[in-house]
Amino acid sequence: PLGTPPGGMPSAVPAAMPAAPPTVAVPAPARGRRTGLIALAVAVVLAGGALAAVQWLPGGSGSGSGKGKGSGASQAQGSTPAPSGAATAAGSAGTTGGSRGAGGSAGSGDDGPAAAAPEGSLISPAGARAAIEAFRKETGTTTFLNLRLYEGYVLADIPVTPGAKATNSYRYDKGKASRFGASGLPVQQGKPPIDMTKIDWDALPALMDRSQRDLGIGHPSMRYVVVEPWLMDGSPSLRPYLTDETGNGGYVHAGIDGKVVKVYRS
Repeated sequence: PLGTPPGGMPSAVPAAMPAAPPTVAVPAPARGRRTGLIALAVAVVLAGGALAAVQWLPGGSGSGSGKGKGSGASQAQGSTPAPSGAATAAGSAGTTGGSRGAGGSAGSGDDGPAAAAPEGSLISPAGARAAIEAFRKETGTTTFLNLRLYEGYVLADIPVTPGAKATNSYRYDKGKASRFGASGLPVQQGKPPIDMTKIDWDALPALMDRSQRDLGIGHPSMRYVVVEPWLMDGSPSLRPYLTDETGNGGYVHAGIDGKVVKVYRS
């Protein structure tokens, strides 16, 4: 049996067939059945079309937009929300990433970022070591009376011979060391020359950063570093000097390990 199609059409041929003239080719009930089948087919097609239209419409509202299937599919795809699980995972990942970004590296805290040296600056571990090695090749020693690091060059006063009181002045820049005369600064009693390879140069960037903070210099207009025997007791000292455009500045007295002893503001 076909069941009951939409519109209440009969599903079977009536039991009693009415008499019909011999000339009639198709009995009336057959015509009714064929009509019912046609109506059923039309109803199925219409129902399928309506369902397809609902599926293709954005949000499944069933309201027509006058656009073709391609346009409707694009709209439906663009408006499809992500699964709740994926959205939750993405939100968690974003929160975790944000926390990591905000946390930063260990020990940053309120200290702020490290003071970045200008590109090519010799006030750096690599710059200091390069200058010391160049002076060693020129003089045969790494024991100097003093060493002064500037952004673009390095100066040193070095004993003319090991143990001598007289010193010569040397300059390092562009990868080369050269002597430019007697310094006029003799080695003094109780203030012996310093082996510059004993300095903890890796501590220099952090020391420069702290010096800038402790001296309250937001944007230094000049900075340099002096390594020499401390005036008071002759111990090796590492001293960054910084000033700004207004003349504010000073220096920080540190040991050769980079640990600060005292801050002197101008």
